[in-house]
Amino acid sequence: MAGAIYKVGELIENRYRVLAVFETGGMGVLYRVSDEAKDGEVIALKTVKVSVPGTGTPESVERFQREFQILTQLRHPNLVSVFN
Repeated sequence: MAGAIYKVGELIENRYRVLAVFETGGMGVLYRVSDEAKDGEVIALKTVKVSVPGTGTPESVERFQREFQILTQLRHPNLVSVFN
């Protein structure tokens, strides 16, 4: 997919092996990855595009961090779990 920063097969942060690119948006990319630190458990990984004008600003990074903090506190069968 256009706009993806990492390609299938690449290792992110020496931990997450990219299996597929789910979606690319204006602010980030959602990947299907295997977590090498957890015996290859398959998970989704959301990243922020800091190289795109306007997305690497302190405000956008802060918004992404707030989203993470909120999601770590929510529990519901219809919501994804946030771990790291």
